[in-house]
Amino acid sequence: MLIAYWVMGRTASDFKKVIVESAPSVIAANQLGQELNRLDTDAADLLVTSRYSSSSILGKQNSVVSNDYRAARTDFDDNLLRAYANITFPGEEPSIKAIAAGFYNYLAQIEIMRYELSQNPPQPEAALAAYKRAHDIVIGNPNHDLRTLINNRTSEEILKQADWTQLNPTQSYLGIEANVARLLRNNQDALTVARNSVKADSQFSFFLIAISGVLLVLACLGWFCAMQ
Repeated sequence: MLIAYWVMGRTASDFKKVIVESAPSVIAANQLGQELNRLDTDAADLLVTSRYSSSSILGKQNSVVSNDYRAARTDFDDNLLRAYANITFPGEEPSIKAIAAGFYNYLAQIEIMRYELSQNPPQPEAALAAYKRAHDIVIGNPNHDLRTLINNRTSEEILKQADWTQLNPTQSYLGIEANVARLLRNNQDALTVARNSVKADSQFSFFLIAISGVLLVLACLGWFCAMQ
């Protein structure tokens, strides 16, 4: 029975790992991916709005687009800080540090874009070049080297097109997107391990309890027979 209690304690510990550690880490990585897409879309919308018209490709006014970009930037930064605070598994810290470095380099290029658009007269070509440099940081070409492209795609864009199925979670990547995908994969793997551990311990615990029950019944029968 003591062994059964020990296994049940392990099961409770593994279950806690799923609820308190693994699942929140997966959710945080998913949120980072969503916020990154939103951030880059709002930055591109800001460029289009300022460069071509007072209304964006999404039908928003310039001031609304600017507010949306600032909100997306703040939300990504907040989610990144939460991910930092929730580091629990091997592989998380390198990915999060790479995401943070890429994010702040990305912001620097977007601020250059906004500066060029604020000039009198505005400098749309310089602004577009700054946005392209920022987007390169997202897709894994931070050095802006066209010679590294494959059919006009970075190797990390090709991984994304394959839904990251060929992503190596132990490998370092250049782009923010790939590092977010790496973080998510590491956390999903940790969640799978924790779930499997809960399942295995639960099955073993049930087996031990069943055996203990059988032994208890046999002991009672033996005692009853001895009393006859």
